[in-house]
Amino acid sequence: MFTASSPGSDPGPVHVHGLGVNPGDRALFIATHTGLFRLARGEETPSRVADRYQDTMGFTIVGPDRFLGSGHPDGREDLPPFLGLIESADAGESWEPVSLLGKADFHVLEAQNDDVYGFGFDWETREPQLLASSDGGETWESRSFPESLLSLAIDPTDSSRLVAGGETSTHLSTDGGATWRELGPASGLLAWRSARDLFMISPDGAVQSALVALPGSCVIDDVEAVVAIRQRDQALTPVRELLHTPEVVSTAIDEPRGLPQPTLAVAEGSEPS
Repeated sequence: MFTASSPGSDPGPVHVHGLGVNPGDRALFIATHTGLFRLARGEETPSRVADRYQDTMGFTIVGPDRFLGSGHPDGREDLPPFLGLIESADAGESWEPVSLLGKADFHVLEAQNDDVYGFGFDWETREPQLLASSDGGETWESRSFPESLLSLAIDPTDSSRLVAGGETSTHLSTDGGATWRELGPASGLLAWRSARDLFMISPDGAVQSALVALPGSCVIDDVEAVVAIRQRDQALTPVRELLHTPEVVSTAIDEPRGLPQPTLAVAEGSEPS
């Protein structure tokens, strides 16, 4: 279990697990092995949220200042190693357990309205599992999964329609994860924020978009291979220089004026020098 660093030795953000744009203030939140960080618009350096060192593995933003998460506790807290599903109603300042405390650790976590999907590990068996909830994470049902998942995206118009990025392939489900079919051998990290705009970043740093057509179909086409995504005309770190495994990358979509802007964060998974 992660042990909190002592005062004065803050390692900063280490190993990025997830990203999200808070619709309350449009700040980018960065969930990492060493805590949750906030990057306000126009700033270049993220700040630690609430002096907490919680290892937030699964992370998603579901509304203004309202976050869902999972992972492992700050070493100063008397909590079990697996946090199950936790929720913050104050932009990460504090967290409360929702369910599965001590029983589950979600590494991939996505939600839309009351529908929540989590892929991770069971405490007792340490086996991977995909769980689904239709009541905001209070109760769960097991779902099938085609392989170990690195990312998951929910159709913003139909929460039973999912695209999953596995270790080797991309998969589609039209029944909430009950069944899956393979879309193709490509895989990567996914972001889906409008009916026809699904983005995927592959392990080699290529940005892909998906043409989402008729129900039950999804064709992923490589439309542009780039080494960095630009946000507000400023290039972020080139992907191919830092990317070691897909685990250290996540995607978030900022939607000012309804125009999706892909945002990419890359970390090496080691402490900064």
